[in-house]
Amino acid sequence: MWHRTWDGAGWIAWENLGGRLTSDPGSVSTGASTLDVLGRGGDNAVWHRSWNGTSWSAWQSLGGTVLTAPAASSCATGAEDVYAVGADFATWRRTFNGTTWGAWTAVGGQWSSGPGAVCQPGTTTIDLIERAPDGALTRLEIS
Repeated sequence: MWHRTWDGAGWIAWENLGGRLTSDPGSVSTGASTLDVLGRGGDNAVWHRSWNGTSWSAWQSLGGTVLTAPAASSCATGAEDVYAVGADFATWRRTFNGTTWGAWTAVGGQWSSGPGAVCQPGTTTIDLIERAPDGALTRLEIS
């Protein structure tokens, strides 16, 4: 994965974050000066790396067996929800509460593409957008 930063006046040179991803990357900010990036690795697990404002963490496996690129959202400082379509074509979710990661839990459904996730402004409700097998886009509200 490669990363590039805008400093308010211009672009900083590309930075190699390493890793070996087999999906498009996802990213989310969990607070001021933070960035979390993730993607599916060669082992079909979700892999995660974070910037704390000063330095990057090492790559961390979040496990799972996913078919799609993961998506992430953050509705509260330090918190993060990661979504991906699993081997059963259902969406799965893993949550970080600011201290520890919870287990993967099934959201359900049957999907033909990876999800998009965003928090509704001022709430802890997540809009999850996915494409159904018939091609229709579906919006799920996750609380």
